[in-house]
Amino acid sequence: MMSKHCFEALDRSLSDIIGKDSNNLFGGKVVIFGGEFRQVLPVINGGGRAEIVLVALNSSYLWKHCRVLQLTKNMRLLSGSLPPEEAEDLKEFSEWILSIGDGKVYEPNDGETKIEIPSEFLILDSAEPIEAISEAVYGDIHSLQVNQDPKFFQQRAILFPTNEDINMINEYMLDKLEGEKKIYLSADSIDPSVTSSVNNEALGADFLNTIKVSGLPNHSLRLKIGCPVMVLRNIDPTGG
Repeated sequence: MMSKHCFEALDRSLSDIIGKDSNNLFGGKVVIFGGEFRQVLPVINGGGRAEIVLVALNSSYLWKHCRVLQLTKNMRLLSGSLPPEEAEDLKEFSEWILSIGDGKVYEPNDGETKIEIPSEFLILDSAEPIEAISEAVYGDIHSLQVNQDPKFFQQRAILFPTNEDINMINEYMLDKLEGEKKIYLSADSIDPSVTSSVNNEALGADFLNTIKVSGLPNHSLRLKIGCPVMVLRNIDPTGG
């Protein structure tokens, strides 16, 4: 979610361009916002909870003029593609997750509470936790290797909070697949127009290859035939 300053800048820009009535937000145009505060908040480098709240849209002068529309039905449960028992389990899980997000679990409390996770959502103690969670999601190594149905991978995912953990589980799952591993390396270089950095030995290729940040692919891409690949963006539309 973008900072409130982005929306406020848009408000001022449209008001200046249209110039009919400065009292109307966005120059009198209807603007529709979409998002969920529980899912994606503005990113403030090194900021705490207070700093993040202060730049959120609902902290802007625009918010009091917004009309909030909320979804009231879980469309996945109404699709009819799920068995009744599975749909009921999904409904209970969704309501439990929502109650946690709304802070309604074990009320009343003083702002902090312990959340007891139902046993059916837990993977019991294991000497190899990565192996345990992979088998719980994808099954044993045999079913993983012989399964050729694309939906098998589309309907499953393992979530982690950090990129480091994601890289670790990706490497683990890739090693479980049959076949030869192919390694593709990036070609990193410094923009020659930035003269202040071209001769900086600290910014050599070895250093650039070690950078691992969100939104930037890792230097080394490891693939096997049959492994799923998620393409997030097309950086070369003309080349397909």
